Amino acid sequence: MVPGPVFTGLDRSNAPTEVDCRAVTCGVITIGAHGVKNATNETFTPVTFAATGGAGAPDAGASSGGPAAGTSAGSEQGSSDDGAAPAGATDAGAAEAEGDAAAGEGEAAEGSDEEAAPRAPATLGVEARTVVVGRVVAFTGQGFTPGEQVVASLSGGLAAAGPLVAGAAGEVAGVVTLPADIRTGSHTLSLVGAASGETPEVLLTVVADPVLAAAAAQDAAAAAEAGPGWPFLAAAGAGLLLLALLIVSGVTALVRRRRRRRAARAAAVAAAASSDEPGAPAEQEPPTRSAPWEPVRAPATETLEALPAVPPVPPAPPAPADQDASSTATLPRVRRSVTTGGTS
Repeated sequence: MVPGPVFTGLDRSNAPTEVDCRAVTCGVITIGAHGVKNATNETFTPVTFAATGGAGAPDAGASSGGPAAGTSAGSEQGSSDDGAAPAGATDAGAAEAEGDAAAGEGEAAEGSDEEAAPRAPATLGVEARTVVVGRVVAFTGQGFTPGEQVVASLSGGLAAAGPLVAGAAGEVAGVVTLPADIRTGSHTLSLVGAASGETPEVLLTVVADPVLAAAAAQDAAAAAEAGPGWPFLAAAGAGLLLLALLIVSGVTALVRRRRRRRAARAAAVAAAASSDEPGAPAEQEPPTRSAPWEPVRAPATETLEALPAVPPVPPAPPAPADQDASSTATLPRVRRSVTTGGTS
């Protein structure tokens, strides 16, 4: 608050100094907050003071854009009791204030034209387009809104940086660390502005670390020169041992099967030979069948079949005297049959 046309203030070095608004142009200046340039907020309103013919106290009433509307007769005559500036000086101050106001309006109009002009899109730059797995890529961005938050992202979230605060000129800078397990090939690095919505992006090419690749190639070459290691030899030995066991098991089973067949054949031949001899027992144990394609001979058996009973013969009439009685006698007959091999 200005107490009057003459007051004590502080200069740029914080030293007290006396200000006389009757000799210099005083006014009210408004600026944008946080350093944001806005023509509607940057204005200058001049303030002038006029002398009165009263008790000598200066008139504290301020007018905007020119001198006060009502003045006393003493001011019209160009004199005052307390030694105020003459009317010519007051008119000169008013003219200077009007010139400053016109200059302020011109600056405001110029600022409005600059703000109305379309803003260039944000851009993104990187230190190198080809990056190595596990290392960092440095980037810079321009064209963002001053003070807004900006986030950097690699291929939709594989790596990120931020949020970063844009500077007074809308610039940001940072680094993104590439993961050690990221796949090689093409990846996209993008920046996203929270307030402006700007999304500049750039295409990167990720390659394997040449040092690690060379070391892996050397290890592979050394392993090839050294030949197969003990794990391979152990596995090969186990496989050969298993194969040998399978072969031995198969041969053993085949030999046992052939022996059983020979024993069965010998038993069958012996049984057949014993059945062909006279006086052999009638009952024999059935031979063991060694194979489905070998014929089996049934043991020879001897059976006696009784003929049907003969009805009694009626007594014969007395024979004539000249015929022998023994020739007319009839005796029962017994048939003997031998069955061999299922046939009789």
